[in-house]
Amino acid sequence: MDPGFIELTERMAMVAEALEEKVHRYVAENRVRLESFFFAYDRLRHRHITRAQFLRALNVSLNSSLILTREEELALFAKYSRDDGMVNYLSFSDNCTKIQRGLETRPLDEVFEEQMSDNHPRNVLPPEDDKHFREVLIPKLQQIAREQGFVIKMNFFDFDGNRNGCVTQGQFMRALPDKYQIACTAYEIDLLWRRYKQYDRYGKSTDVCYHALHKDVAIKDPALTLPDGLREEDYRKDKKGRIPVLSELERRVRRVARDRGLQMIPFFDDFDKLHTGFVTPNNFTRVCCTLGLDYFGSELIELAVIYASDGHKDHWVDYRAFAAEMETPVTSVRSILQDLFDRLRREFG
Repeated sequence: MDPGFIELTERMAMVAEALEEKVHRYVAENRVRLESFFFAYDRLRHRHITRAQFLRALNVSLNSSLILTREEELALFAKYSRDDGMVNYLSFSDNCTKIQRGLETRPLDEVFEEQMSDNHPRNVLPPEDDKHFREVLIPKLQQIAREQGFVIKMNFFDFDGNRNGCVTQGQFMRALPDKYQIACTAYEIDLLWRRYKQYDRYGKSTDVCYHALHKDVAIKDPALTLPDGLREEDYRKDKKGRIPVLSELERRVRRVARDRGLQMIPFFDDFDKLHTGFVTPNNFTRVCCTLGLDYFGSELIELAVIYASDGHKDHWVDYRAFAAEMETPVTSVRSILQDLFDRLRREFG
């Protein structure tokens, strides 16, 4: 197999896309986990294998049902090969299976239409139980997930190596987050079991579809940790910096931050698992105390109000804007302008 560089032309791109659609139809109809066939040639998970290994694994995964032409092979190599001839099989698998990885950390990415459909089974509950489930239990689970910053389905991955979306009842109880087990009564835990239980493919035992639980909790908040009221246009918009006129309290805090050379973002990241740029007012004051600003006392609450985000109805704090103001280097334009304003205040104030 020639490991040389192959230029991706418009014709080759069209051929590769058509082939990906064929592979997608096959893996969707036969429920094939495509990347698993490539792992046999990539034990260290470098995501790249040789061209011969790529063709061999692809042929086995499709059960020899699709014979590639020479043009289709070259199109795939041109699209997914590096300069040294190694093929990125993971990108190929993701494109064929329509998998989008890490959506929890990128809540604003455009989601494939296949991913938006929800076909997970759910059982019908009696009217009284269903009312409690929808009006009390699900909002409670959503609130806990948002405050704790975890993605529910990841708790079950250790028991679901094949990512089928189902675990046994015992595994479900073991993997259910501790915060849920503390906050929910025995009746509510039983509701979850009755809502999401389903028989396995052999009809012999009962499993729990944890993926349906994940979907129900995430329906109003795909990232599971973003605060209520966050509007997409507010998040996408590149906001300009504030006018460099700080309050007296902000100037005092900034003076301390400059003198100590504080790097604030890493401290806030501990309370912002998905790096949304926002934390609760309590976490904001807690981080400020950790940074040695505890002697400001109740003024930290006033500081949290100053940097409260307008896009959140629960007044979460935009800590990135705060850090940008406080960590401004002395040589920056904003710092120079602030010093000029301070001088004008002293001379004409």
